[in-house]
Amino acid sequence: MHNAKYARPNSMRTDESNEFAHHTMSVRLPLIIDELIEENPDYPSSFVESLRKLREEVVEDRPIRSIAVPAPDWGSWEEQVLRHRGETWLHSEWFYAEHLFYRRIVESVRWWETGRDPFAPIKASEYSSTGHRELLQAAVGILDSGASPVERLESLLLLDLWGNRIDLSYKASAALGAGGAARDDLIMDERGRIVDALLGLDQGSRSIHIVTDNAGSELTMDLLLADLLVSLGFSVSFHVKMHPTYVGDTTAPDILSFIRTVCEGREGPAAAAAGRRLDTAFLSGSIRIYPDLYWNSGRFIGELPPRIVESLRGSRLVVFKGDVNYRRLSRDAAWAPEAGFAEVVGTFPAPAAVLRTMKSDTVFGLPPGTAERLDAEDPRWKTNGRRGLIQYFA
Repeated sequence: MHNAKYARPNSMRTDESNEFAHHTMSVRLPLIIDELIEENPDYPSSFVESLRKLREEVVEDRPIRSIAVPAPDWGSWEEQVLRHRGETWLHSEWFYAEHLFYRRIVESVRWWETGRDPFAPIKASEYSSTGHRELLQAAVGILDSGASPVERLESLLLLDLWGNRIDLSYKASAALGAGGAARDDLIMDERGRIVDALLGLDQGSRSIHIVTDNAGSELTMDLLLADLLVSLGFSVSFHVKMHPTYVGDTTAPDILSFIRTVCEGREGPAAAAAGRRLDTAFLSGSIRIYPDLYWNSGRFIGELPPRIVESLRGSRLVVFKGDVNYRRLSRDAAWAPEAGFAEVVGTFPAPAAVLRTMKSDTVFGLPPGTAERLDAEDPRWKTNGRRGLIQYFA
């Protein structure tokens, strides 16, 4: 379902054709390995040596190799590596190279054997932070406010958006915090359309899907939004990464750990009550968690496997959280900012919404003139994590 109104751009690459992608691969990712080693001081020397070799490969721009056998996702990655045969870490398609980098970390620390999340110490630090505690209390206050469903949905959607700033792989964005965002930072706000789609007279599907991004503050907002949605008669399915990736991205244990921890009452009785509701919803099936290796892959939304397509088909709403999922939708390409969803994404099995703070150059669906205005105000508005988008596509 593609027309020729806008030329289809190529996906962004890790060479100097895209400054932010090049900086991410050449500077940020090697520093993430340094941090990973520091945060896991009990790692055996074999793990550390493997991580340092991966760091050297990237810094020295060596050819990209696939993961080793045996591995449950070897065939998928081998196919992707063959498609990019001859490419090096700093001369490759960014989306593919970045995802394979994190998959190689999982290989280095033997996650499939140990089940130990290499990013657990970093996630734990975020969960124990003052910022997370304050955001949790703000969201619980909204849930218990007695305001109308419309008001509570709109408020929680906004908190959920700014929770996406707390990206554990991107400190410049996380430093902005999830609270106190200026009105001008929200460059597109279609919460009204989302709420209308959820609460309108149409008594269609009651199924909502959330494609998650970061654990920590963002996931907490995802879950408290789900708590409200379940109370309104919806079921909520969380699509999560199969294995740890991108430092802070959500896995199934992150969800279950949060529910268990908040139920203990350390964050106060109101938060504990929300945790118990989430636990009940999970046990009853009103909340489900679906891990899938597709979300760990370097594949775009056009390669969404049938097993996921069928799960989304006919649902009330699919919510895509965060920058990486936005990049997956857009083929990680620098489209004309006014290009529409149908042209960029193609056909999709259900209405979709996006809650994303901007940490890369890809963007679509903006009103005419918006990008030009922001270019004049702040040349780095697409990548510095300050601005946010709430978009709805039906």
